Amino acid sequence: MLSPAGPPRLSPRFGEAGGEAGQQGEGMQTEMEKQMQERMLGEMKSHVGDFMRQIGFMTKQVPAMRKRLKTCNADFPVELNNALEAIPKLIKDVKNATDPEKAMTAVEAVQDAAGVFEELGPQMGDFMGYCTKFNEAKRVVARADADVKRLITRAKVRKADPDLLIELTSNVNEMKGSLAKAESLAKTDLPEADALVEGIFENTDNLREAMATVNAAIDLPKWLKESDATVRTITNKIKALEKKKVDVT
Repeated sequence: MLSPAGPPRLSPRFGEAGGEAGQQGEGMQTEMEKQMQERMLGEMKSHVGDFMRQIGFMTKQVPAMRKRLKTCNADFPVELNNALEAIPKLIKDVKNATDPEKAMTAVEAVQDAAGVFEELGPQMGDFMGYCTKFNEAKRVVARADADVKRLITRAKVRKADPDLLIELTSNVNEMKGSLAKAESLAKTDLPEADALVEGIFENTDNLREAMATVNAAIDLPKWLKESDATVRTITNKIKALEKKKVDVT
C-alpha cells in the first residue's frame, strides 16, 4: 500500500530561479529610481539655464550701472545686491548637484532670487536716472536757498512782517532735509531716496508761490504810495479842467 503523498517540494533549480528573479526586480527598481533622479536633475538644471538666459543681459550691465550710481553715492537696493551676489553660487550648486534634494534646495533659493529680479529688475532703468535727478535737485535746492536768503535780506530792509518769512524758511529747510536724507538712503533704499528727490521738485512750486507772496507784501506799501500819487495827479487835472469850465463827465 502506498503511503500518502507529502506536500509538494520546490526543486532546488526552481528556488534558485526565483531568487534570481527577485534580485533582477530590485535591480530594475533601483535603475528606474536612478533614471528618475537623473531626469529630475536634468529638468532642474534646464530651468536654471532658462533663468540665467533671461537675466544674463541684465547681470552683464550691472557693473557699469553700479559704477554710474556710485557717482552720486548711490547703489542698488540691498535685496537686489544680495540676489546678485548669491546667484552665481546658487547656479553652481544646482549645476554640480547629484542629489535631487540638495538640487531642489538650491533651486528654491534661485527662485527666491528670481522673485527679487521680477520685482526690482524693471526698476533698474529708473535707478539709472537717479543720479541725474539727484544732481538737478542739488542745484534746485542751492538756488532756492540763495533766493530765499536774498529775499529775507530785502524783507528786513523794507521792515516787512517777520511772520511772512516763516513759510519761506520752513519750505527751504524741508527741501534741504529731503536732499540730505536722500543722500543717506541712496546706498540702502534707492526707491525711497528717489521719492524724496521727486518731492523736492514738487516743493519747488510751493516755495515759488511763497516767495511771490512775500515779494507782493514787501512791495505793497510802494504800490499804494504810487497809486495815491497817481490819484492825486488825476484829481488835480480834473479840478483844473473844471475851473476852465471843461466838461469832464
